[in-house]
Amino acid sequence: MIEYKLIKKQKGRLGLMVRGHANFALPGKPDIVCASVSSACFMAVNGCISQVKSEDDIDVKYCRPGHFVFTVKDIPQTRALIDAAYLHLKNLSEQYPQCFKTNNEAG
Repeated sequence: MIEYKLIKKQKGRLGLMVRGHANFALPGKPDIVCASVSSACFMAVNGCISQVKSEDDIDVKYCRPGHFVFTVKDIPQTRALIDAAYLHLKNLSEQYPQCFKTNNEAG
């Protein structure tokens, strides 16, 4: 199951944490839920990287299969990207509830 959280614990920073596997498809077969989640995460982090001025403004802690955590400087552009990714994950969890754990905000 996939767990995701909006991170707002650091002053002036926000981000996402996503971990787990959907197990929607049979082992060895393409998993559309995992692919959708991965795509949302990479869209968010790549979009945020394009909006910040310094490498110090973004922190990718984990980026490996089944575990993704990053925070970024909270500016209007990055907030919009994080909010959009979070909304996408929420919508996926409503469409495929069997693949997701209950989400919440970390902070």
